[in-house]
Amino acid sequence: ANTANKPVVRFFEGSEGVLQVYEDHVAGEAPYEMLAFSNTADLMRFLSEDFRTKYIKRKEKIGITTRAILPDQDVDVNYNETIYRNFPKMIWPKLKHVSRKIFPYKSDLTIYGGNKVSIINFNEPLFSATIIEDQIVHDLMKMIFELAWKVASREKARN
Repeated sequence: ANTANKPVVRFFEGSEGVLQVYEDHVAGEAPYEMLAFSNTADLMRFLSEDFRTKYIKRKEKIGITTRAILPDQDVDVNYNETIYRNFPKMIWPKLKHVSRKIFPYKSDLTIYGGNKVSIINFNEPLFSATIIEDQIVHDLMKMIFELAWKVASREKARN
């Protein structure tokens, strides 16, 4: 059987598994633009300050830039000032927001590394995550992100 078009799918369980997925985001050497749909309230509860600092330093070293679409809760709107305040502005993610009514998910979808997509589920008690390594899935998710980016707003929604 021809496996050339077969996506590589890896599944991770528990908090250690989820941390492995975040480490995969910054495991390469080549700079790229990370794209994410993220609920940062869950993210910040989950990732220790120490882990976040190492993650951001690694992003800076590799030259990873980020665009993210977040819900419009205060924690998401103030994300950069809270998390990236000690890092150069050039690596601060560019953020847009959508109403939390249409983004109530306790999850994080990240398009990264040239051909990968990670999906993280923050629903307790069992955190889980999946990495899909496939060019077509990556490019399709990237297209969906770009469509959402066009319609998302730069400020906190007022509804």
